[in-house]
Amino acid sequence: MATKKKNYRSKKGYTTAWLIPLFFIIGVVPLIMRGTVINLSELEQSVWISQETRFDVFSYWKSVWFVFATLGATGILAWLHFDKKIKVEWPLWLVVPIGIYLFFTLVSFLAAPDLNLAARGFIEIFQGVLVMMSYGIIIFLGFNLIQREVDVKVMMRWLLVLWGITFFIGFSQFFGFDVFRREFVQRIILPGSLSELVGNLNFTFGPRTIYATMYNTNFVGSYAALMVPISLAYFLFTKETKPQIIGGAFFAMNVFVWYGSNARSGLMGVIVAALIFGALWFFEGKVQWKKMLVALGILVGVFIVTNTASDGRTLNQFLGLTPAGEGSLIELESPELAYFEELNIDAFKFELVTDKKSVVVEYVAQTGSLAFTDLEEGALSIGIRDGAIVLNEEGYESFSFQFIAEVGALRVSAYQSSFDIFITDAGFVMQGVGGVSADTVNAPRVELLDGLERVASGRGYIWSRSIPMLANSVFIGYGPDMYVLNFPQRDFSGRLNGFTLTGINDKPHNMFLQIALNVGLVSLLALLFIYGYYFYDTAKLFWKRPLETIEEYIGLGVATGIFAYLVAGIFNDQIISVAPAFYALSGVGLALNRMIRNLDGPKDPQPQVAEAK
Repeated sequence: MATKKKNYRSKKGYTTAWLIPLFFIIGVVPLIMRGTVINLSELEQSVWISQETRFDVFSYWKSVWFVFATLGATGILAWLHFDKKIKVEWPLWLVVPIGIYLFFTLVSFLAAPDLNLAARGFIEIFQGVLVMMSYGIIIFLGFNLIQREVDVKVMMRWLLVLWGITFFIGFSQFFGFDVFRREFVQRIILPGSLSELVGNLNFTFGPRTIYATMYNTNFVGSYAALMVPISLAYFLFTKETKPQIIGGAFFAMNVFVWYGSNARSGLMGVIVAALIFGALWFFEGKVQWKKMLVALGILVGVFIVTNTASDGRTLNQFLGLTPAGEGSLIELESPELAYFEELNIDAFKFELVTDKKSVVVEYVAQTGSLAFTDLEEGALSIGIRDGAIVLNEEGYESFSFQFIAEVGALRVSAYQSSFDIFITDAGFVMQGVGGVSADTVNAPRVELLDGLERVASGRGYIWSRSIPMLANSVFIGYGPDMYVLNFPQRDFSGRLNGFTLTGINDKPHNMFLQIALNVGLVSLLALLFIYGYYFYDTAKLFWKRPLETIEEYIGLGVATGIFAYLVAGIFNDQIISVAPAFYALSGVGLALNRMIRNLDGPKDPQPQVAEAK
């Protein structure tokens, strides 16, 4: 059983005021929205069609404030250390991997093709080198700045404000009166220089879904995966009636946001975390079974509300977690479907290669006609059906070719897929990311994922083409936010199997791939070492441990939330809307584990000093 002990690592004069930058990152950065116009670099313009500027309201200023807050917290920790108000710890298990991560992140930045872009970060993502390095630094800062029980209590107050505001915004979005569509709110988030946009801001998502202040519903799912376990822990910690009601209300708010995001990644994160960490919570659940029943009632009650209001959408998202619910596998054995392997353009000739039948099409400029052959240059006979050219050969029944005069294109249909290829004076071209061009790429792929490209809303395709990129980013990544410039955007044959032909893919939809490709596989492994140690330490510390103090409850809640976020990260990217809070809470979680061990008594007792009032 834990016994309350005064902290022996901080001295008189150490107050929670020094923690404001850290708490600002956790409780305020996710809420920041401010309109700004970004000038695109030449590299950005090369993959962003016909745009020299881009309006941003969700991400840029979050990245700026996060970096400044990290610098402020770093300065405060340094001053506290040299003023001997705090004893900074430098454990090798933490310092070495963070050092490795920072070093290879910096080297990846220096090797990037555009240092200015790698410093700022790609449009809409804004995770340049300063942001990426701040992620590692804030873990160390959180570990050392959280010292006392009162620090944890104050942090929870910041979180309560974050949860309340996010719920209010999410509630308005879910039920169709989105506060961000109100002119007076738009006047707040838009500077005077952009006042002409007031009343004209359009947001992608409609009713019955929540994007909050986080740009995309998927990122709200990651946010909820992180916060639902922490709010449950806070509810279980409360003892008196009024705090219990407040704790239960905030838990319900986070559950509402969790369901309302309609993000299957967030749903899976919490479910998997509950299964993995259930053993650690089990013993507490036996003691507080009444509260656990209340929590279960909240989960069921809020589910009924969101599912009823959304006409069954919440239930469908849960069903979508199963292979049957996904329902997007490419049935390669079906005679009506095929796997597209290559699409090559050579002046006035293009070839479409599949794992079944393939065809070569040549435009004969002298006659204005098309000639069709197989890959061995054997001629294919043609016919006309419903205004389209069809192939009369056996096995080619699904192919058809039709001129679309209004756009000057030949529409090619094969195996239930279609695309337009344009005939110009220079030959065939295709519209894709970066404009119209004859350039095509048949990207390396993970063949084990063949036929699975459509899984998880096209993530199967993105992963299949992203994983081979790791071969060139073992030590040095492509550069902070340089993924988008190196992904095979004009891999048309692959896109035909399960992705949009013209949409830009700027993220790998997997935070682990994202880190490894941008700043190197070694950097990723360094971070994973920290989390592996953290979860091992948490399991050892909390196994069969009766929870009594706020450090213990929130410590286990943070660990569960961190794990849930990482599970969601298998399907979601690391994004500036949520990642700063995640990394800051990672440091807080490590600090809480240290504090809990201190509650049990240090192995080498040190003289205690008076705790600051």
